[in-house]
Amino acid sequence: MKTLIIFLIEILLLYAQPVFSDDSEQLEMALRNSLKEVLNSEDKIQWNHIKIGLETREHVESKLKMKQEIPDSLQYGMIRVDAENFILLIDETPGKTHLFTYALYLTSDLTIFDVDVLIYRELYGGEIDDKSFREQFRQVNNPGKLIFGRTVQGITGATISSRSLTYAVRDLLLIFQTAYQSD
Repeated sequence: MKTLIIFLIEILLLYAQPVFSDDSEQLEMALRNSLKEVLNSEDKIQWNHIKIGLETREHVESKLKMKQEIPDSLQYGMIRVDAENFILLIDETPGKTHLFTYALYLTSDLTIFDVDVLIYRELYGGEIDDKSFREQFRQVNNPGKLIFGRTVQGITGATISSRSLTYAVRDLLLIFQTAYQSD
């Protein structure tokens, strides 16, 4: 009997492993799929860093809704599709019990082009990656206009994740715009 229980536990552990060996492999695949879906592109991303200076910190610190800390720098990607440049930022934000990873696509004038959930680790609430929810972010260039329950409507069954994504995008847009424009 003991052997049978150990065998069943081993089977459960074996099949409970994620499809990918680690998050970086999963993120790379999700990012490729996202670029294809959002920008219809398979082009390489040119990665850059921007330092978050003291002036930026002081400007945004009291305006943040979701982020507890302001990073020392942000990594962002530049992608050229046809004749247009896009900026890509990748970030994580909390869901109900797990962090999830999303991509924020900006146009060259720092307006939101799209938001795409790359890795969602919750069992429920994946609807935040639905087109109708994502459309609420498009064409926004003022972070203060992203207000959960007003300009961005939540999703029944994904209230925590939709609120979290709304304010994470708001904070990331605010930090990046301020740092990028002062650089």
